[in-house]
Amino acid sequence: MSSAGDFVDFGNLTPEDVQRILRTHEEKGYGTFSLNQETLSQANRVVQGFLLFVRSVLEGLGMLERARIFGYPIGVLKEFRPDAPLGSMMRELWNTQAKDWAVVESPLNYTVTMQTLLEFFKVNDRQKKETILSLGSGPGLYETYLGALFAPLPRPKLKIYCVDSAREMTACHRKILAQSATLEGGLVRNVHPLTDDMLNLQFDKERVDQIICNNALQWTTDWRKAVTEMARVMRPKGLGRLYLFIHAHPMAVFDLHGNRVAELGKFQLHELLDELEAHRFVIHNIRHIAGAPGTGQAGLPIRRVFILARFQAEGTRRRWREAQISTALTGVSADT
Repeated sequence: MSSAGDFVDFGNLTPEDVQRILRTHEEKGYGTFSLNQETLSQANRVVQGFLLFVRSVLEGLGMLERARIFGYPIGVLKEFRPDAPLGSMMRELWNTQAKDWAVVESPLNYTVTMQTLLEFFKVNDRQKKETILSLGSGPGLYETYLGALFAPLPRPKLKIYCVDSAREMTACHRKILAQSATLEGGLVRNVHPLTDDMLNLQFDKERVDQIICNNALQWTTDWRKAVTEMARVMRPKGLGRLYLFIHAHPMAVFDLHGNRVAELGKFQLHELLDELEAHRFVIHNIRHIAGAPGTGQAGLPIRRVFILARFQAEGTRRRWREAQISTALTGVSADT
């Protein structure tokens, strides 16, 4: 049985909030992966070390003082210039919000995301080296913890390259890496933050064994091009796994006056699955992750979809529609 005291909080999520969330999920249930007391308790045990790591790092950097979990203005451009390219404006948005982005996530959101990732994450111990690419990695808390977790393995020697288009996000990640050295007994040397554009990656063809893309694809200005880049850099003989978390609704961008100036991620889920399949990604699993207010970002509900796919360069590929994976889409959202 999970209780409010079991959760490591670093924002404004009070014990009363946690109990309210637990009651709501117990009464209603949500999606394929319901956040009821049993699953929350299990998730907490699995990734309790991750939550302690997140809290310790952010506390050490003084970021907890900036925590504004409820009512945080996600996707607000401080200066909107109608003639500026949307891509450059989005980079500026993330540059200005970089220091706050790590505390926008709720502890429960961190918990279920890391639990899902670890549940499906695999490495190929027959290889000497394995290269992971994380796209839109932001402050890199997930990747830093994964790097420390897998560093002791004799093989494969894991390298995680963390790409974000905002230079301040990359700088924030470097500070988190430096701070984590005091917690993990040394610098996490297998994690490398890079400022790069996921629509035009500075990686050679067939360079990457696996890809993580967590809560980033729907913020791109051309999600189809991002999928093309994923396929281009994936190594045909690698493990080829794609761990993709997306929101199940479009992302709105506002100016300081509250006017909606842009909307990103306006694709339906079946369109994304078809595009992945067209680029030789076989869909293996879909999980809907949904929750009550307070479980997501900035006090909002969790409303995400996790997709596990595997890059298959040759041979007959199983179609996701024929594999009855479409049954997992039931109830994901009206938009999909």
